[in-house]
Amino acid sequence: MTHARTGALAAAALAAFLPACQGGGLYNYDITYHPLKAEKPFYDGAEELNYVEVKSDPLKYKGARLSWFGTVKEVAENADGTLTLSLEYRTYHPRHLCDDQLEMSSCRVTVSSKALGTFTVTLAPSGADAAGKHRIAYKSLLHVYGTPTGDYDGEGGPVLTCDYHRHWPAGTYVTTSAAEFLKQ
Repeated sequence: MTHARTGALAAAALAAFLPACQGGGLYNYDITYHPLKAEKPFYDGAEELNYVEVKSDPLKYKGARLSWFGTVKEVAENADGTLTLSLEYRTYHPRHLCDDQLEMSSCRVTVSSKALGTFTVTLAPSGADAAGKHRIAYKSLLHVYGTPTGDYDGEGGPVLTCDYHRHWPAGTYVTTSAAEFLKQ
């Protein structure tokens, strides 16, 4: 058996035992968003609910499947290896900013420069999300698929369960403030 095949089998076996809310993957360097294969079922089943509405009454939206972007404000490591993250909600911009419109690899996932408020989520990082220079950390961007629990975090933002997440380390995405030097 080849090393590549052995590695692939080991990765598949490990994935079967990992807890919910796994994510990660490529940074989507393209003009529009492309969900990863593992992300696709969550992407297809999620609702784009307004942050302000959910924040005003998270219990009303308990059970709704949300798709929210947020930048990491605080990271708390839990004894079980999970992370509890305080995220600043960011509005996603479907047309990504690019350095060169003819070179898709120059495009970056784009979110609002202004945060509307916070939300909190607990997740189980894996692979590059868990350790090293690309781990989930302050200023990371996450695309979180989850449901409101009905509770509020310490800043009055909704708490979400996490079914899946996708992660962009700081420097691999941009905010709308980059429009000053990148093209739309």
